Amino acid sequence: MGYAVAKSNSTNPLRFLMVLASDHITGATGKSPVVTISKNGGAFAAPAGAISELSGGWYAVAPSTADANTLGPLILHATATACDPSDEQFVVVDYNPTAFIPTATNPGQNALEAQEIINDAFMWIGAKDPLQPMAPQDMQYG
Repeated sequence: MGYAVAKSNSTNPLRFLMVLASDHITGATGKSPVVTISKNGGAFAAPAGAISELSGGWYAVAPSTADANTLGPLILHATATACDPSDEQFVVVDYNPTAFIPTATNPGQNALEAQEIINDAFMWIGAKDPLQPMAPQDMQYG
């Protein structure tokens, strides 16, 4: 499951994982995925942002205002030779979803309380280890 992306996003890439079809687990490296996106139920088309490899089978579509110019679901479909297809659903929202993540210089009391609630909920349902830090995209999903 993807994460919230601000409308006209120009800072956060759309990340997705490609795994080898031979075992359905191992991250596929050195691939050239073919990616299409659908904006709020529209036809699938190539994204405007360039696709790059991060590492360990993770890839990203570079942020582009053209890719996130429609509110609602943003579906990403990626294929590559010898890989399982990868599908992610993001949601384009009319606010900056990362503005509520506390930082060292601006902890934001309400954000910290929400972060603690989300962290505890993930632990209670067994979605994360108590010692595992929360990634920003997991916090947004929560």
